[in-house]
Amino acid sequence: MLSASTPLFGRDEALADIERLLTQERVRLLTMSGAGGTGKTRLAGAAAVRVAAEFPDGVSFVDLSAVEEATLVPASVAQAIGVQESGSEPLQAILSEVLGDRAILLVLDNFERVLGAVQFIADLLGRCPRLVMLVTSRQSRAAAPARRARAARPPATGAWSGRD
Repeated sequence: MLSASTPLFGRDEALADIERLLTQERVRLLTMSGAGGTGKTRLAGAAAVRVAAEFPDGVSFVDLSAVEEATLVPASVAQAIGVQESGSEPLQAILSEVLGDRAILLVLDNFERVLGAVQFIADLLGRCPRLVMLVTSRQSRAAAPARRARAARPPATGAWSGRD
């Protein structure tokens, strides 16, 4: 998924804005929203490729399109980063421990399907100070509440907002 094999036409400004927010302004949670089919996933993937060097511990794509319950989001994240459940420790605790202080970008695609996972996302960001999330959703207020928000309109994508 994270590949720049085909160019994105007319998205240079949006890509530059996303790159600036994630790398220079250190926004830790960036939500891109818009109607289905407008290119959010491709734009997020291209942006992730573009900023990958800023995340020495990796970039992982979490496809939530087939996830039907918010309670399954931790398992989806774990699968994307190669973590397995073990023992009786809750998966959220395992993820917090594994991600800890690692500089990782997680791209959470189709978050509108699992809005009930907002608290999990907020908790994970709270416990992992170098974790950054780029979220795509058909709903503009899909991700956790934040102290800072920006809005802009990339071509044919709808609104996106940066949060940290």
